[in-house]
Amino acid sequence: MASRAAALAYLVHTAAFLAPRTPTQRCPLRASVDARDAGGETPLIKAAEAGDCDAVASLLQQGADATAESYTQWTALHGAAEAGCVECLKLLLGAGARSDARAKSGLTPAGIAKKYGRDAAFELLSQTPLDTYPVAVPETGGKIIITPCPGKRQRDLGLDLDHLKGMGAEAVITMVQDRELDLLSVRDIGEKCEERGLIWLHCPIPDFDGPGAAFERAWADAGPRARDILRRGGTVVSHCRGGIGRAGTVASRLLIELGAATPDEALRRVRTARPGAVETWEQEQHVLSCRAVD
Repeated sequence: MASRAAALAYLVHTAAFLAPRTPTQRCPLRASVDARDAGGETPLIKAAEAGDCDAVASLLQQGADATAESYTQWTALHGAAEAGCVECLKLLLGAGARSDARAKSGLTPAGIAKKYGRDAAFELLSQTPLDTYPVAVPETGGKIIITPCPGKRQRDLGLDLDHLKGMGAEAVITMVQDRELDLLSVRDIGEKCEERGLIWLHCPIPDFDGPGAAFERAWADAGPRARDILRRGGTVVSHCRGGIGRAGTVASRLLIELGAATPDEALRRVRTARPGAVETWEQEQHVLSCRAVD
C-alpha cells in the first residue's frame, strides 16, 4: 500500500494538473500530464501508486502515456499493482500499459502484485491473452475471428473484449445460450460490448448441435449485419463456449453466404485455422446445406 508520504507526494504532484483552470491558466496539455518529479515519476504513476481511479481516468483522458517509465523503469502499472487497485489496472491496461514491463529490480507488475500479496491484482495481471483463430476472407478483405467465450469464468471480460477490439473487431456473434451466459459469468457481455462500440449479435445454438429455430430467428437480422461488415473488409468475432463447434459452424456459414467458399472449402479453411472446428455430425451437415445469399 502506498505510504502516507507517497500519497502526499502524489497529491502535491497532481493537484495542479487536475484542478479546473481558466483558458489563460492552462499550460500545454502534454507538458502537464507528462511532467516528472525528481525520480522521473509522472502524475499518472503517482495516481496509480495512490490507487486513485478517478485521477488515473482523468489523466488518461488528458493524454497521459500509460507506458511511461520513471528513472528506475517503474510504470503506472507497477504502482497500481503495488497498491492492489484492480480498477486502476484495468484502466491502464485498456490504455495500452504493458503487463510485461520490467522495473530495474527485474519485477513485472505481476511480480510486484505477488510480492505485496495483492491477490486480485496478481490474478488479473497473470491472465493470458484470449486464444484467437482468424479466418481470412481474401475475397472481401474481411476477417472472422473464432474464439472461446470472452471473459468466461475467471477471465476478465472487459480485457478480452478490449483485446478483440484491438484486433479490429466490429461485431461479436455469441452462440452460447442464455443459461450458459450465467454459467460462464458473462451475463453482461452485451453491455460490455456496447461500452466498447462493438455490435453484439446473440444467436443461440445448443451445445454440440447445429443451428435451430432460435438461431434462425436471430440470424434474420444478425446475418446481414455480419455479412455487411465482412463485405467492406471489416472483422467479426464468432464465439461459443470453447470456440470449436458452434463458433466454427457459424464462421463456415458466413464464408458460404458471402460466396467466398463452397461448403467443402469453408470447412477446410475453418478447420485449418481452428483444428477440430465444426465438431459434430449435425454441425457438419448444417454447413454442407448452406448456400450463398444476396
